Amino acid sequence: MVEVFIELEAPGLKPEWVEKVAQRVIGGETKQDPGDLTMVLVNDGEIQRLNLTFLNKDCPTDVIAFPLEDDEDTVWGEVYISVERARVQARQFHVPDDHELARLIIHGVLHLLGYDDLVEEKKVEMTAREEHYLELLASDGVVSLPDTHQA
Repeated sequence: MVEVFIELEAPGLKPEWVEKVAQRVIGGETKQDPGDLTMVLVNDGEIQRLNLTFLNKDCPTDVIAFPLEDDEDTVWGEVYISVERARVQARQFHVPDDHELARLIIHGVLHLLGYDDLVEEKKVEMTAREEHYLELLASDGVVSLPDTHQA
């Protein structure tokens, strides 16, 4: 089960959309339900607080994934995403806001599924999986494609 919490003012952003993006990755990477996933969309201030508290980094970041377990294997993990960072990065990368937000959702879910981006070789693999899911979601009309004519 995917639970979504939007903890900031984000007109037009729907929990169902976030869940659909996360479920696409879960369904594509696993043969069984891994457990409960909580997606929390926050602002820069909240993700900076989490980054400092849990990772000892006093700056905002785009996504943080926390793998969690309990005795019954019903809890899988939590993913926190800064919607503000997603918007800034969308401008930086010349992509639509929903495209960048979907990339961050995918990135967080992939981390919980064991993907790593700290080593270059593994980062290349993880980025390829992100692109794969972005293409699938775009072909389903779930996310917008970047305008390839922009520089």
